[in-house]
Amino acid sequence: MAFEHITSINHRLTRLYPGSRIITNEDEARRLAANPPFGKYIYTKTVTPAKSLAENNNVTYMTRQYIDNKNLNVFVSNRRLPGSTNICNLWTEEVTYETELTFPTLMNTSEIKSSNTVKISPIKNAIKSLLEKNSELKSLAFLLNRNLKEGIDPKSIATTTMFKLFSLLSQMNQAIKKMLPI
Repeated sequence: MAFEHITSINHRLTRLYPGSRIITNEDEARRLAANPPFGKYIYTKTVTPAKSLAENNNVTYMTRQYIDNKNLNVFVSNRRLPGSTNICNLWTEEVTYETELTFPTLMNTSEIKSSNTVKISPIKNAIKSLLEKNSELKSLAFLLNRNLKEGIDPKSIATTTMFKLFSLLSQMNQAIKKMLPI
């Protein structure tokens, strides 16, 4: 299920595969995959649908939402690599998974067809972060315009949307200041 807590997913999987043991550490899961012992093991990980960073500006916001959420079978998981102390030396590892079936499926599970691991440099992380924040700002601007057109009281919009907007702008400002050698 979308937004299902990982513990309920683990509980559902242990009922589906009785006698299996839940693995919570990624390093342990890799070690078990490399040298599989006898028994059943389940390792679950939080992933997000992969979205194209290249935006087509000729489509509406709702069309973009539809394109991003249809036939989901490519998912991404990121993790920070050890040794980074600030944004200037932040290396991450991005694992892309491709599933056999597109989501949503009947049981919300699918076998992994392939996976690809890539290390991402600090510069690429910064660019990716800025693109994601720009996308969030566009979606907030769309929602704000839609609410204003529908005649919703600006005070109620200000308490939610504008707070998010200013928070995002503040985060972007701080990230840019950390990246610039001043």
